[in-house]
Amino acid sequence: MSLAVHGLVSEPVLRLAAGTFELVGAVLFIIPRTARFGAAFVACYMCGPILSHVFVLGYGLAFVDALATFALPIVYLLLTRDDSTAKSQSARPTIGSANRS
Repeated sequence: MSLAVHGLVSEPVLRLAAGTFELVGAVLFIIPRTARFGAAFVACYMCGPILSHVFVLGYGLAFVDALATFALPIVYLLLTRDDSTAKSQSARPTIGSANRS
């Protein structure tokens, strides 16, 4: 464990919190209505492990795993961005679209 948090919070509590965040992200990603939010949540969450590997833990197989787990939700968000923008554009009225009779 990092010396910065040593003694402040016990390691099992940190592991449980990390597992809870991962579980919430996975559940959000599975539900179709919240899949984009879940993907964004997982991508934001994975910034922490990536920065931990860069500044504290060093590079290795776990770093590659963290990069892959970060990249996959980003790819999903990029592939599904047209769906969400098309839905929001069709639901939103535009200025000047009302009939002026």
